[in-house]
Amino acid sequence: MDTLIYTLTSTGYIDITANLLKSIKDSKVSADILVFCIDDISKKYFDHLKYTTMRVDISKYIPSDYNDTIDYGTIYFQKICFYKFLLMNNLLNTLPSHIRYIIYLDSDIVVLKDFI
Repeated sequence: MDTLIYTLTSTGYIDITANLLKSIKDSKVSADILVFCIDDISKKYFDHLKYTTMRVDISKYIPSDYNDTIDYGTIYFQKICFYKFLLMNNLLNTLPSHIRYIIYLDSDIVVLKDFI
């Protein structure tokens, strides 16, 4: 596949992220999936479900023990939104050559068909 879909999650978003990933699978989207996890609990959860995960350290942006959902518009929300772009930039510089397209999906998205 030449497309990578990535998302960012934490313990507070496990159920929401699982729903996103299930909808991608059910819709037979033709893309690889990468789940960035900001804590060990969410990483272990999605590892157990056999997703490709990567643990990321965002302690520079929010407290490292903050695992709850983040309210829209708060300073933590703004910092996490900024961090999603940093992840994309890092991906652009490290992806295998067969990946031509990168798509970020927030965890609260539901996919209904293969949009690729």
